[in-house]
Amino acid sequence: MAQEISKKFESEIRIFVKDISNFLEKLKNLNTESVLTYRFNDHCYKPRKGSKEEWDPSRKTMRLRAWSHPETYSQILFSKTEILHWNELQYKRTVYPQGKLELFRGEKRYAKELLEDWEFEEWFIVEKLEGSLLKIKSQSTGEFVIALENIKEVGYLAEIEVWGEDLNEVAQKIYERMRVLGITTKDITFKSLPRIVAEKLNII
Repeated sequence: MAQEISKKFESEIRIFVKDISNFLEKLKNLNTESVLTYRFNDHCYKPRKGSKEEWDPSRKTMRLRAWSHPETYSQILFSKTEILHWNELQYKRTVYPQGKLELFRGEKRYAKELLEDWEFEEWFIVEKLEGSLLKIKSQSTGEFVIALENIKEVGYLAEIEVWGEDLNEVAQKIYERMRVLGITTKDITFKSLPRIVAEKLNII
């Protein structure tokens, strides 16, 4: 999702959507507006000599993001995250204030060559079959945007993302948006999407 202007540090949770029909009906009742649809695959990499423990996808990921909609291009993205606790809430926050760091943008073949030159090897793929950014117009919290994605091997996940430096403020915003969506802590995870997929594939 797009970074909020002048904010630092990306914090997020993901929501397991067990019944997509009910979830879509709930969004419809919240006067939800579609902002953008997208589709891409994340090719996750690790160093050839790096261990799975050192490159736990819940903490550190190097990915080649190959976009197919709305544009066709590729990026190399690096992210490092930490897990924070606030009351019963656990959420993931980027260590670097920019969030995901874009190391390259251009043709996929050059991205692959760069990663090979850096001694990285492809590990597994996160396939986003479809994704949407959805704007929710809430009187209690104001407008906010969530992502709703259909992930191969996983199914539907929604994402709440908040940018900011104040940990209490960020956690409160996450809680407020969960309340609007009727979501409890039992329905969410702090795990990164690459970690969720890697577990489904039984490779970590």
